[in-house]
Amino acid sequence: MKKLLWKKTLNILDEIETQNIQVAQLYDNLAQAVKDKGISCDSADLAAFISYLLRFGLIKNTNCGIDLSPSATIFARAESYSRLESLAIFECFYRHEKTREVWKNAVHQKCSINSLLMNTDPFSYKLLMETALIYDHKHQYWISDRYFHELCKIMEEVDCGEAPLLSITLCCAYASTIVDHQKPGILYKNEDLSLVPYPDLSMILAAIPRRGVPCDRDETRKLQSFYKDTLFHEYEHVCPICGIDLPHMLIASHIKPFRECAHIYEAIDHHNGILLCRNHDYLFDQGYISFSDQGALIMNRDFSGNDSLTPYHLPPNFVLPRQYLTNSRRLFLDYHRQHIFKG
Repeated sequence: MKKLLWKKTLNILDEIETQNIQVAQLYDNLAQAVKDKGISCDSADLAAFISYLLRFGLIKNTNCGIDLSPSATIFARAESYSRLESLAIFECFYRHEKTREVWKNAVHQKCSINSLLMNTDPFSYKLLMETALIYDHKHQYWISDRYFHELCKIMEEVDCGEAPLLSITLCCAYASTIVDHQKPGILYKNEDLSLVPYPDLSMILAAIPRRGVPCDRDETRKLQSFYKDTLFHEYEHVCPICGIDLPHMLIASHIKPFRECAHIYEAIDHHNGILLCRNHDYLFDQGYISFSDQGALIMNRDFSGNDSLTPYHLPPNFVLPRQYLTNSRRLFLDYHRQHIFKG
């Protein structure tokens, strides 16, 4: 299966993943979608492709259907033989626990990876050989030195105690392909505002030095679409408060509002978001509800003493599940309680 067909098929998966497609239905749905797009793909190759994605964790299986991983989504959208494509495919493979140590050794030792490629599966081999991540020198295959520093940063991020859903390195690289931060014609706002105190703030500013966000939201439309996709992936297509799972009823809600973001990274960072139904998004955005650092639902005084919270679908003892309470998300929740919440 050629890389171009890989990417076309991944992009189709990205389009149909909100249709509540279960794994058992995936082949039929994907085969039909591929056919509708006029793409020629052998049925055996398509079945093997789906099996491969599941085996490497590039598709997440949720109660509301399948979902493509953020790094795989970026790979599908990246230009061929680009830096972004190389970083994305590396992060896809490095997140797979069974091959992580092999890739780590290959990067750190800066040695030929012939044995790695020869022992890998045909899908991975063909895919890697069609990217700029690997190059051939006298019949020896090597990882490109051009990306060594960024590959090391991806490894450090994925290996940390609180492994991110998407590395800062890859997220910033993707953002930089959508918004040209050095283009003088793009007007920015919020350049004097402060970012939340990210532990890795220096890494973010090194990747994207320009502060603020574009005044014209059309400039970031593609990034906002990706931001929503990432939150759908993290929250498994469900509002955590009420359990609504209808895609058109769900909003990728910013914790620190987009209008107040001090940097493009804040605006697209999934830690600065909660997937909420339209009702709860409004209550959250307007400051009627918030969350403590422990995830407990906090309600505005207008709700205190209210005999019935049923119309608002606000469970009084609700606690945001622990997996969503990352250190970075707590920074944004603190901002929300201080600047948005109407206690």
